[in-house]
Amino acid sequence: MIKDKITQELRDRFLQEINKSRDTGKERGFHLCIENDTKLSAGEICIGNECSTRFQDVSISCKGRKVQGDFHTHPYLDEARKKFDIPPKISDDLVRSTLKIFFEEKGRTSTTLSHTDAISAILTKCSKRTEGTTCVGSDLDINQVECWTPKNIEDGDCLRALVEQISPRGKGYKTMPHDWVEPLFEKEMIELKSTTLKSTKPKSTKQKSQKR
Repeated sequence: MIKDKITQELRDRFLQEINKSRDTGKERGFHLCIENDTKLSAGEICIGNECSTRFQDVSISCKGRKVQGDFHTHPYLDEARKKFDIPPKISDDLVRSTLKIFFEEKGRTSTTLSHTDAISAILTKCSKRTEGTTCVGSDLDINQVECWTPKNIEDGDCLRALVEQISPRGKGYKTMPHDWVEPLFEKEMIELKSTTLKSTKPKSTKQKSQKR
């Protein structure tokens, strides 16, 4: 199981990157490198669109080590504010709770892989570049990370994933993994300690007005 390979140091790193993603509104990610004792460690960080390129070349961040897969964040809060032009007077907590209800109605969580994530995981497993594990964290729930690891992948699964990746209709960035995809994975929830997570945003200082 993947959770048995995740050290406290890696859990802390998950928290750190989720926090930074929450503060900046940008996706952050890194490869999961396999150490000599089979435990996992974090590779070099990537930010935003560069992750789609970086994740294709496993030699960049793990440097000679085998690669279990990758971790990345979903900055849903920032995306929702921009997409729906939500005014600042509406609190983050209200937006966050509304989004959680939306995900629940769709039968998913804020850390569930998108169809694109799942397809990419299958293809990296098929090409033997990684073991295919993909872990996702979200700014909507900083208490956990969800990891999906491919099980028995057949040649037909690899071909279907490739066809869906190159097809315009297969670009499911925001959609749930399709029905044929989910049974191919083992899913694990990695619990994190949110009490150690602190915002990196600078605190505003309020000066008291002086009476004349």
